[in-house]
Amino acid sequence: MTTEQRRSIPNPPEGLEVYDTDAKVKLYYNGERWLEVGGDPIGTIKAWHRDFTNTPPLPWGWKECDGTNISDTESLYDGQKIPNLNGEGRFLRGALTSGTDQISQNLTHTHTFNASGQFAISSFSVIDIHDMTHPGHTGVTPGIDIGVTHTRTDARGDSGAYTAVRLNSDGKYEARPINMSVIWIMRIK
Repeated sequence: MTTEQRRSIPNPPEGLEVYDTDAKVKLYYNGERWLEVGGDPIGTIKAWHRDFTNTPPLPWGWKECDGTNISDTESLYDGQKIPNLNGEGRFLRGALTSGTDQISQNLTHTHTFNASGQFAISSFSVIDIHDMTHPGHTGVTPGIDIGVTHTRTDARGDSGAYTAVRLNSDGKYEARPINMSVIWIMRIK
């Protein structure tokens, strides 16, 4: 049946299943609203490669995380603003609660290598060259220590010779790994 026909069913019984030919999805009525049979939970956020050749349109029940208001009476989120993960170029990471912004922890820093070219061990693996109060690090001079071998001692008394290096080829202190952009989408119904 079409979406209009499905919506016009008066008092659908709980458990009723239909195939919506407009949405091209099998739905069931849970006693309160229509849900996709076997679909992801409402509120799920996924990566979508929208601009890849031959990618079909966004499936039923999903919306791009573009910061706009949700205007869909079948959605629990009707009238709410969807997170703007795409427009703000947000990364996602796990936490004990969802939906909260976390402060940036992409601080200016360097990674250090020992004489064999391997990552340094212990607390030497990341050094903030602008914050001399960084726990466990001493003896770093901002700006002139890049590429120079130093002996450093951490808070536990461990010491060794390490060389500070920048992380990328453009000479800046960016810590973002090589990545591919995606469109974040959220299940809204």
